[in-house]
Amino acid sequence: MTGGRARASQVAVTLGLCAAMFGVVAGCNDRKPARDVALSDLEVERAAAHVPREEAVFIEALFPQKHAQIMVAYGIEGAGGMTGSLEVWTAAGALRREVLTANIAGAGANAMSKVEGLTIQRPGVLYRRAGADGEESRSAVPFQRLATAWSKLPDERRARALEHVRRWHELRSEAFASKPGDRREVAGQSCTQTRLGGQSICLWEEEGVVLAYESEAFTVMALRVERSSAVDSERFTIPGAGDGAGLEPPSEEALAETSALLAAIEAGDMGTLAPLVHPGFRFAVGAPAP
Repeated sequence: MTGGRARASQVAVTLGLCAAMFGVVAGCNDRKPARDVALSDLEVERAAAHVPREEAVFIEALFPQKHAQIMVAYGIEGAGGMTGSLEVWTAAGALRREVLTANIAGAGANAMSKVEGLTIQRPGVLYRRAGADGEESRSAVPFQRLATAWSKLPDERRARALEHVRRWHELRSEAFASKPGDRREVAGQSCTQTRLGGQSICLWEEEGVVLAYESEAFTVMALRVERSSAVDSERFTIPGAGDGAGLEPPSEEALAETSALLAAIEAGDMGTLAPLVHPGFRFAVGAPAP
């Protein structure tokens, strides 16, 4: 590996740890969210006998968003003169796009290395590319598979699972509203700041978007927010072949995990859902899959 590629990989891993940090704060890696919702609060009334079977209905319930599409432009600053930018688009239905550009210190006193990455998330796949013509990767994400399994449930069970997901999001929003904690304004939006181990994030709860991440190593800060009432589908289109190109069919183990997750949601055990829908970044280069 050349020096430039090694340094790019190193900073990418650092950014990947940043993404993992977001997940921890949002409820991943066996840690509960700062304001957890008790499972006993999920006292859902008997659901209607019929709900739609369209998979998109369930996916949109997993990732609710007030506006059809959000774009956040960030500035990045860090040790050693690191600077950069990040643009993140999110849209209803588990759609996400990230474009990362960063300049980091190179081997020489005044040398800098450039790191670029593209990430596109769709309900069934996470696409990553390093640089404009760099290495590409595709990995499966479970939302499409989960929605397909949900669509095949009998009416009453399908309605119960959907209501649990919707009610869980409602309860989390109510918890933030009743105990807002530390508030600050970033890029014209009010967000809730959470600190953990010398690092902090500021979460825009209404849209499920991180507006600020700060640590001793570097800072990612939202500079501009744009809302849209329509989704620009081309932004969430994976280059080249279709969504599932290069992906292996789901294994028996993956299918079993999907069944277990759906059963937990049906039973109101929403702790299994939090790691999947965390609002953290999914950096393209060297970052672990969410």
